[in-house]
Amino acid sequence: MKKKQHPLISIITIVKNGENSIEKTIKSVLNQSYKNIEYIIIDGLSTDNTVKKIEKYSSILAYWESSADKGISEAFNKGINHASGEYLLFLNSGDTFFSKNSLETFIINIGINKIITGFSKFGKSKIPKRVLRNNEPLYKKALVSHQSSLVHKDVFKTIGNFNTNLEIRMDYEFWLRAMKYFNFTFIDHPLINYECNGISGKNLRKYYLEELTINRVHLPKSEYLKRLSILLPALFLSIIKIKGIIDLIRKHL
Repeated sequence: MKKKQHPLISIITIVKNGENSIEKTIKSVLNQSYKNIEYIIIDGLSTDNTVKKIEKYSSILAYWESSADKGISEAFNKGINHASGEYLLFLNSGDTFFSKNSLETFIINIGINKIITGFSKFGKSKIPKRVLRNNEPLYKKALVSHQSSLVHKDVFKTIGNFNTNLEIRMDYEFWLRAMKYFNFTFIDHPLINYECNGISGKNLRKYYLEELTINRVHLPKSEYLKRLSILLPALFLSIIKIKGIIDLIRKHL
């Protein structure tokens, strides 16, 4: 009989000026049926009431801080450096667990693979759109939700933390590095409610440029060229859209 797993899970939430979203994320963590967790919050020196909201829960937090950072990657890495759990999970401000048993679902799927990942729900949509099978290369479908991924500490020891040179696609680059050393366990089940208010949707040009750079470094040449043929038109359209907005602003000056 398989021995029941009961590892310590480090849940890391990063936030900046999230006074209207941070509390629902905290409550979602506290409502989980699986209780062997430590909760870490990294605030990026918020100027609203976020810190006051965090302070209300300081007694149940393993660690929290409010300090300036250079972006999402550095904030993630601060959380990693303070985590003592066997597994880590990144739940951004505004995101919530899909049910009170989401962590239990992760736990029962722990096996030989160091990364367990499922779906994040976004309205009526989900990320990724389908579960990858038989260790299918991640670049076949670029989206893997970091919110819906449980990552063993050994992964970070082997491949390092998030790339601080990237502003948006640091999670994609992280997964491509991880794929070279580790297999993934994919759960065909929603685990997280994802709030889409992040930087990626606000700067598509940067999003595509970073992905092109990442693909050039990490993908086989044939796959890089295939992705290039897809991304270049999208990048061109994002530039046209930005130019149109600038022209509209100038027209009304």
